[in-house]
Amino acid sequence: MSTSHAALQLNVPTTDTVIFSCDIEFAQPFLFNAIIGRNGSGKSNLIEAILHILIGVYFQKAPPFDFRFQFEAQGREVTLEGENRRLSARVDGESKSLDHFAERLRGGPAQVYYPELTFVYYSGECQRIRRLIKRYGRDFQRLTRKPETDEYRPLFVESTNQQSDVILLALFAHQQMSFLDRLGAQGCCGCFSETPLA
Repeated sequence: MSTSHAALQLNVPTTDTVIFSCDIEFAQPFLFNAIIGRNGSGKSNLIEAILHILIGVYFQKAPPFDFRFQFEAQGREVTLEGENRRLSARVDGESKSLDHFAERLRGGPAQVYYPELTFVYYSGECQRIRRLIKRYGRDFQRLTRKPETDEYRPLFVESTNQQSDVILLALFAHQQMSFLDRLGAQGCCGCFSETPLA
């Protein structure tokens, strides 16, 4: 799908209840995007806002701020908006009910409203983000206790920086070719055997 829109765009306006506001856009669909800044510049706030939005839509509970979040997911243009604690979702310009969107966001192989091969490496320490992820983990466990929700997939799992390094190394060691193709790093595996590791 060709689109003239940004690969990722987030707008959180300043209100009486929001101290941090942002308007950020990644105009090109690069495989990797890096956010670099000095302490206190808002890196953690940006990650926190995205987590609040995705978790809120997953559980159909609006985050405590207005927002507009647009991103590409497996060839689809997804736009999520929240205003006055009311959520809305559009896919390729077509409005979707929150029930439908949340089910497709959770749904195993049909998890098509979420980008594939998403890997976030956050090198800092932020207790707010850690608490948010732990709360999401507890809510996800409660949600999947029923037989009909047992196959739901989580949005993400938390790992340490050391574990993240091992995950990246394993992708190379096991010659995950689709991932390496996206990196443009096909030639880096010449030192490995041609037979993938078991």
